[in-house]
Amino acid sequence: MAALWAGINAGLVALDFFIIAYGLYLAKVKRDFVLHSKVMITAGVVFLVFLVSFLFKVLLVGVQEMPVWEGAIIQPRTILIIHEIIALITVPLLVATYWFAFKGQFERHKRIAPWAGGLWLFESAFGIVEFYILYFT
Repeated sequence: MAALWAGINAGLVALDFFIIAYGLYLAKVKRDFVLHSKVMITAGVVFLVFLVSFLFKVLLVGVQEMPVWEGAIIQPRTILIIHEIIALITVPLLVATYWFAFKGQFERHKRIAPWAGGLWLFESAFGIVEFYILYFT
């Protein structure tokens, strides 16, 4: 049950990765800010669905123990800690980025959005790697 739930969460993170990447492409390359805003709202909703699902999984099933790789310089637990630290930075940046966009403060939005979006994209990829480490190594 825990592996299935984790797989669903990993699927949500993977979906979010592609939605975020498309949203960043729309803003940076296509300069289509109308579609960009819709896509990024969708990314935010998918992230919130993931977050609720992840929290329920942790509350109801518990936390999966990270494996130990004999002889490895970097351990999976270290990767998880890095992910958690970056997430603690990313989430407030995302909240601020959405806040500025919704308030129409686009200059402020544009200053932090590249950082927030880049970190969010990185965190999504990192989450998929962690799922792989937990369930396939």
